[in-house]
Amino acid sequence: MIQYLKNNEIDIEKYDNCIKSSLNSRIYAFSWYLNIVADNWDVLVLNDYEAVMPLPFLKRKRNFFLNKIDQPPFCQQLGIFSNFEIYKEQFEFFILSFLNMKPRSYNFNAFNFDTIDVIKNKINGKINFELSLIDTYDFIKENYSKNLKRNISKAKKSDLKVIKGVSLQNLISLKKVSVNHKISIRNLNKLEKLILELTSRNLGFIYGTYLKEELVSASFLINYNKRLIHLFSANTEKGKIYGGISLLFDTIIQEHITENEIFDFEGSMIPGVAKFFRSFGAKQINYFSFKN
Repeated sequence: MIQYLKNNEIDIEKYDNCIKSSLNSRIYAFSWYLNIVADNWDVLVLNDYEAVMPLPFLKRKRNFFLNKIDQPPFCQQLGIFSNFEIYKEQFEFFILSFLNMKPRSYNFNAFNFDTIDVIKNKINGKINFELSLIDTYDFIKENYSKNLKRNISKAKKSDLKVIKGVSLQNLISLKKVSVNHKISIRNLNKLEKLILELTSRNLGFIYGTYLKEELVSASFLINYNKRLIHLFSANTEKGKIYGGISLLFDTIIQEHITENEIFDFEGSMIPGVAKFFRSFGAKQINYFSFKN
């Protein structure tokens, strides 16, 4: 039996235990994470929290009082989570309940998609990039592209230094002058709250690349379930010129290879960014996105 539960009806302990123990556990689906990135969220539950499907809501710009199911920022994959393989019939029940709520957008996780007729025309493949960290650093570095190796070498010759423990304030300040894609004030506020929460739980950290005393590149990463997730980066023009992000990622991989199994770049549909992630030898892992 699948139930629709509003937020105040959810047994948070049972819900989070389901996410934690699921075969396809993702940090984005925990209650405390959704509390920050979504404006509200409900859930579809199979029996006694044997499987769950979180449903995040975002307020609409044109009508602030109208909430629609919408994929939140900083939350790449949601979907159905369980500690057993979902049968196609169960999956279909979840999807039909989901469609009845007239969702606007939603990203399923890479582990759960049995495409069914009622939804296949409204989903598109999205790209993620994952690098296996099971091998040695020397083996991984050997598979870097020639251009990436040149950029790392150039960064080192320019005396760029990578430091762990950059402050949140410095990361946010860097983003405001970044040459990368801009971010709204509303989402920037959510990002700040999310980083504070993750660091307080010892699940996240910030690395920065310095040219002398100047911070030129920085990244925030999540460390969960042997998966190192690149959530957010900022890069200045100098960082771009001197290969700051290339050296930064290389350093992170080298320092965390013994404690993690996957470096999750979080993918991109932007060709240039995708090419950069591929240059580390990362493999393309597709997931599905619904849009109505």
